[in-house]
Amino acid sequence: MQVIHPEENRIKLVDEFRSEGECTSTTASLSFTKVPGVFLFKDSVGGLNSGDYVIVAIEESCFQVVWACVKRHVESGKCKDYWVAAKTRQRIPDAATWKKIDKVLQHIGVQSYEPVNQSQPCSALKKTY
Repeated sequence: MQVIHPEENRIKLVDEFRSEGECTSTTASLSFTKVPGVFLFKDSVGGLNSGDYVIVAIEESCFQVVWACVKRHVESGKCKDYWVAAKTRQRIPDAATWKKIDKVLQHIGVQSYEPVNQSQPCSALKKTY
């Protein structure tokens, strides 16, 4: 879920997902930058996963692929710790959606990945925001 706060120049993100078999809920905020599609990401834990957040590709009816850098090399400025996420509208995406996501991930250099099975909803995450 995304909540836009234009008066504060930020977007609040509430993500619910399954990771390594465990249900997880996170809250973070994205602050706008001068570059379209590039945001400053700040997690609610206090900066553990804060940094650059780039919307690499988006197809509103199907998916969004994001890349985030949480740690940069001090001297070179290159990202040395990042994560990539493909978020889909359908809990179990069809083959055409996976093919599009695969192309995007290959384009940004992700050679292999393991999809996380989201077919079972997290009952603990059925909250009203």
